[in-house]
Amino acid sequence: MSTRTGLFLQMNDYQPGMIKNKACRNSLIYCSSDQFPKTEDLLPTLEAIIKETHESESSMILQLSKRISTLNDLKDLEELAFGLDVDYLHLDHSWPAEEVRELALRLPVAVSVSNLTLPERYWFRNNCPNVLFIHDYYPRKDTGLDQNVFDDLSEGISREDLVVFVPGNPVEERKGNEPSTLEHHRTMTPYAASLDLMNQGVGGIIYTSFEIGDMEKQMIDKATQGVYGLPVSLNHPELYHQTFTIRSDSPKKLRRLLEIPQGIQMPVNPDVPVARRPGFITMDNLHFPDSQGSLMICNGDFQADPCVNVIGHVCDYYLPIIELLENGACIEFIHPNLHG
Repeated sequence: MSTRTGLFLQMNDYQPGMIKNKACRNSLIYCSSDQFPKTEDLLPTLEAIIKETHESESSMILQLSKRISTLNDLKDLEELAFGLDVDYLHLDHSWPAEEVRELALRLPVAVSVSNLTLPERYWFRNNCPNVLFIHDYYPRKDTGLDQNVFDDLSEGISREDLVVFVPGNPVEERKGNEPSTLEHHRTMTPYAASLDLMNQGVGGIIYTSFEIGDMEKQMIDKATQGVYGLPVSLNHPELYHQTFTIRSDSPKKLRRLLEIPQGIQMPVNPDVPVARRPGFITMDNLHFPDSQGSLMICNGDFQADPCVNVIGHVCDYYLPIIELLENGACIEFIHPNLHG
């Protein structure tokens, strides 16, 4: 399954060129009209946003509130969707459920999962083949979904049809009010939160800031293609940008890498042995002749071992990634100064 990523845009924040500059090809642009000030300016602004979205080879999810007086019935919405070539209409909580169902039979729509009972989720899934199921976002800290609530609300829905919001700003710049669907993602980088959702099979991920860093975007894009970047600090710079495979028999606490790295001189002389912590990267030395040069990534605490050299560590913000990587995954070591 290919996960689509995208960006969150408040319509009143739109500036020409911002979508082209930030959106990746095949992105989802979630455009909210919730704070749009003047309804008479709505259509010209929408036309510009949708035109730029499609020029960027991306798709538009347009969120509309019933409070917008110029678009307060189904006929208006249908004319707007066809006239402006909107990809998906997301009708928020202000629209009656029966109107949303009626429109969904004729147009591609996105519906809020939290509004739906389990039978209603089955109805949309069985009767509306183009529907997207969107989980709400929660700006206020501590109000996002727990994982078990997310799972309960997603029951009956194919994970490929789910769209979920994660914070887009760097962790250190967040003020606690950047929107997120799952609460535990508020302390994760956009990349780590993405891997968590990709592992769950989620089909659409929206970043709630246009400020997501270029390197973070590159790692996310590579992850959708099956190569998982890991920002690390290493004593051996020749290991950067080599790709390795986590062994299929790797224990969860000690991720063993299959390939012997290129550019390492043999024999590997022992270093002063040190205790190992989660995130430490190690290399077997000549005291393990059959595996010298082999790499491991610690995901637990281990005593010092004279047969093992500590050669680097995973950057702190990216430690959750170690837990998210599956056996057989292909990883690439990334220099920490290159992510932004």
